[in-house]
Amino acid sequence: MTTVKEFGWGHRWPVFLPDGRHFLFFVYSVDPNRKGVYAGSLDSSEFEKVVNCDSMAAYDPKGYLLYIGDTTLLAQPFDAGKMELSGEPFSLIRNIQAYTDTGPSGYSPFAISANGVLANAKLNVITSLTWFDRSGNALEPIGRQGNYYEPYFSPDEKRIVVGLEDTQSANQNLWTIDLSKGTSSRFTFRSGSLGSPVWSPDGDSIAFSGTGKEGPRSLPQDDNREQQGTASAGMEKGTGGR
Repeated sequence: MTTVKEFGWGHRWPVFLPDGRHFLFFVYSVDPNRKGVYAGSLDSSEFEKVVNCDSMAAYDPKGYLLYIGDTTLLAQPFDAGKMELSGEPFSLIRNIQAYTDTGPSGYSPFAISANGVLANAKLNVITSLTWFDRSGNALEPIGRQGNYYEPYFSPDEKRIVVGLEDTQSANQNLWTIDLSKGTSSRFTFRSGSLGSPVWSPDGDSIAFSGTGKEGPRSLPQDDNREQQGTASAGMEKGTGGR
């Protein structure tokens, strides 16, 4: 339906409009002037920009376009027939999480139903990793509370690698948790954001994505003490607290 025309672009997070023929989608670009929400049609390969923003959009059947401005969920009158905005945006909810250049770029955890019910997730949500039984009953927490994201089991299912955001600096690093001991060990040390961790089949390395210009490094085998250094997107070796 759409074609990426230049390097550094990405088309994602489409949502259909009520006529079922037209749709909105987010364009990620290394050029901030081209980043934003665009409108397209099943009947044409052409698409036009609707609004410059850092995240996906949602269409409110009451006639509004919802999108993120900084960390605020905004609503602005939108004509779905003409595919045009009008008036000025107004604030709905503040401190909404949005992924700009890391993780699922352009994604923001909000949605609106056909009858206008809005759901969202806010920034800096403190959570607990918790065991549940098959009936959905909470059993016990894993490690300390924090702003966790993307937990993954090791191949032997004895450890977890998980992202943890520092609520003060907003840096996102990877940690490993030994499930038998209940201990946590920091796996990466850097500013910026890391995500999408994947264990190697032998459980000795973790691949991940992230931002920044730091070079790769190998972790010492003793992960029970903090390892200082830099990291970049790629593969790191280490026992991860095993």
